[in-house]
Amino acid sequence: MQGNGVTSSAKQEDKATSSVGQVKLQQPEISSAAGGPEVTRGYSFSIICFTRSQYPGGHFHLKFSGSDISTIMTQSALDHSASFQFPWADFVHQGNYSCTYEVSVSSRTFTSTSTELLVITVKASKSPYIGVGVTVGLLLLLVPVIIYFVKKQKSRRGMLNKKIDMQGAKITYEIPQGETDPDETEAD
Repeated sequence: MQGNGVTSSAKQEDKATSSVGQVKLQQPEISSAAGGPEVTRGYSFSIICFTRSQYPGGHFHLKFSGSDISTIMTQSALDHSASFQFPWADFVHQGNYSCTYEVSVSSRTFTSTSTELLVITVKASKSPYIGVGVTVGLLLLLVPVIIYFVKKQKSRRGMLNKKIDMQGAKITYEIPQGETDPDETEAD
């Protein structure tokens, strides 16, 4: 009987191994949380990998290939998904992204096929252009106003100088004819 028990136990392990050997993981899915495949330089974005696996845990590998570099990032799966955060988008993040899902079952590691490529494009931010536009607009409004006030100030000074000159001229010419100037009589 014991021989039969060992034999049947070994058969059960073989069945378990063969069923684990047939683990077929679904192809995961990939998406950008930026609202599309185009992200703005200087802003954050994230890429989410997820699957409908019947196995708990596991890891997601995010593969990136850009114009000059290729890299793989790994995160643990949480509720069959992982979010890869990029806090500041730059042109080096522009390229192709794909995910694979990896899980261990009965001490064996299984990896899914790779997702379809997610192509991320980084576009320039409009913020600097808007700032420059606002500054130029304000300067275009302020320069004529400043010129107007400078001319007005000069005009006031000119009017004041003419008024002083006119008053001086009146004083000079207001001395009645026939009367002598007190300064001239003292000089005698």
